[in-house]
Amino acid sequence: MIEGHFSVTGLLVTGWITGTDPLWLELLANDEPVSITQADLPHPQGLGFILPFPPLLLEEGCTLRVRKANTQEYVDKPLSLAQDIPPEERNSRNPTSLLHGELFLDRGLALSGWVIHSENPAAIVALEVRENGTVLARTEAGARRFRPKVSDGHGFLLTLPERLADGLTHTLAIVDTHGNPHPQSPVQICLTATHLDQWLTHRKHLSKDDKAFLAHILSRLEIYNPGCLIDATAWQKAFPPAAVSVKEQCRLCLVQADPLDNSLHSLSPKSCQAILSKQQGISFTIREQEADYVLLLKPGERLQPQALSLLIATQKASGRPLVYADGADLHDPTQLRLKPAFDLNYFAGYDYLGPLLVTWELFARCHTAKTMEALRVELVCAAQDTGGIAHLPEVLSLEEPKSLESLRRQALETALHRRNPNITIEAGTKKPLLRVRYRLEQAPPLVSLIIPTRDHASLLARCLSSLARTSWHNYEVLIVDNDSREEASLALLKEAAAREDVRILSYPGIFNYAAINNFAVARARGDVICFLNNDTEILEPDWLSEMLSLLLAQNSVGCVGAKLLWPNDLVQHAGVVIGPHQLASHIGNHWLDEDDGYMYSNQLVREVSCVTAACLLTRKELFTRLGGFDSRRFPVAFNDVDFCLRVRQCGLRILWTPYARLRHHESASRGRDTEPMNKARAEREMQFFKTLWGTYEDPFYNPNLPLSTVTEPYFGLALPPRNRQYR
Repeated sequence: MIEGHFSVTGLLVTGWITGTDPLWLELLANDEPVSITQADLPHPQGLGFILPFPPLLLEEGCTLRVRKANTQEYVDKPLSLAQDIPPEERNSRNPTSLLHGELFLDRGLALSGWVIHSENPAAIVALEVRENGTVLARTEAGARRFRPKVSDGHGFLLTLPERLADGLTHTLAIVDTHGNPHPQSPVQICLTATHLDQWLTHRKHLSKDDKAFLAHILSRLEIYNPGCLIDATAWQKAFPPAAVSVKEQCRLCLVQADPLDNSLHSLSPKSCQAILSKQQGISFTIREQEADYVLLLKPGERLQPQALSLLIATQKASGRPLVYADGADLHDPTQLRLKPAFDLNYFAGYDYLGPLLVTWELFARCHTAKTMEALRVELVCAAQDTGGIAHLPEVLSLEEPKSLESLRRQALETALHRRNPNITIEAGTKKPLLRVRYRLEQAPPLVSLIIPTRDHASLLARCLSSLARTSWHNYEVLIVDNDSREEASLALLKEAAAREDVRILSYPGIFNYAAINNFAVARARGDVICFLNNDTEILEPDWLSEMLSLLLAQNSVGCVGAKLLWPNDLVQHAGVVIGPHQLASHIGNHWLDEDDGYMYSNQLVREVSCVTAACLLTRKELFTRLGGFDSRRFPVAFNDVDFCLRVRQCGLRILWTPYARLRHHESASRGRDTEPMNKARAEREMQFFKTLWGTYEDPFYNPNLPLSTVTEPYFGLALPPRNRQYR
């Protein structure tokens, strides 16, 4: 037996082992492996570990054991979860508390969960985190969520003070304002900032002083809150305006916009050579090539001392004519801007790139631009057409995220019309966002809407009724019935079959979502396929027109996904991130429909690695050529994610749009995987996915952001970060 201890908190098994050498540990439920992790967290008694486990284990009860992976060496004694104990009361240290709920503590200073007051279930509970009677943090449990069912407004998410990351053990009490303890209070944490050193290990080109300064900046991190990351005063003192350094063999032109009229002018700090001369206050004339690179900065933007060395090294290594990096907000340096790989759709809606380093050759093609907004657009489009654009996921600058909307709109219209004359640029959902609309030249294609169903007539009836709102009329509906038996469902199917635009297909036997859809595609008459769940509801007329325009107006697009909302207006799907627990996670589950999202990602058309087949548009020819959904490996789950990743392997893009909005009651008809056979199937699908795609690095999710199985995407930092090479 390995000396150590483990216990259950919420949906996590946490514990420690003695020793200093990290070990891979397995969690077993009734002697079946369910998760694996490495014991590598700092702990006063050795090394700590965190193991997630499926919620289904709480519902059925089981015996948990932790062992060294692939051995019979166990940690501590087995722990029994009795089936007759309600999930919200299991492992509660305060079973008599007036509060009920769960806590989730991840690798860092983030604490999340839910709570309900037993005497007033509808009340929003105000919580405090206390240590020895001192209040460290406060929050209100008012975030919308779907557990418990009595109300969806009892979730919370907060960041603990950074001083707790001192390597000591801290016992924290979580109570309401009347002193009633959360049922899983108190919690113990033991964190240290020493892992931050890993942020600097690969920066061999930095001087000792530079590393010391960056270490100081990083030591100010609140580990799991990207809204509170950088000490603004230290940054402002260290990076004065136009403070740039560059290798002696590289000559640089620094171009900046006038803060009053957005016209361009050049600056001449000692480390730079200005090779452009201002004419009539609005443009430059190129005299001769006296520089290797041109750096574009908006008014007030600042670089950290080694930024140019990193950007130039990235350009040389990648060979791409334009490079951008991560940064922090100029007006609030505590807000980091951790960006995706380059995405032209995203850039068209919002200029997220920050300072740009471009080669002289690229700049010479675009020097006639008269404003900074026009110059940036021209350079980006030219780089995209020539050698591509590189993103370096390093925080290198203070950035001005705002742009002059009218000037940018004019520049985009000019540049994008050269690529596709059938576009219009209009205002987005909020300032400063823009929206690109595509007009279809060809005859309206027939779209085959495929809707698998089994019983639950009310869901299908609502879905079909909502389709009547669709402004795109050239479509057919294929309802694939998988052994419906309820009288109401059979009557609804008979009624639907009488419609000219509806066909009923019968697919009897065991539910296999992938096979059902493959079966329907083979019988579809349309050139375009739309997979649609029977538990969805159309919210606006132009949903299909929007998705079609994105799919057909750009030859490089393979799939388009929609924005799906829970019944309480929380976002259920804003794209998919690949990586959490070597699997996949929906984006946006903690955003409301109207929220900006991370860097406006909840309100912009953008590229993602995958979208869900609850509403997915693709070409029939492409779907057939790739063999459709994999019905053998992924009969129920991950078939859509696997298909999207195969589409990307073909060099095609996956787009998500917020302008196609649907309501979704996820798995309302199929239910949860509670039966033993279904649980075994789900585990098998997860293992297949890990084998095929477990090493996939999502280019649209910054490697400085966490792949947490507890917190949502975009909340916190990855410690240590993943591969931060250019992409």
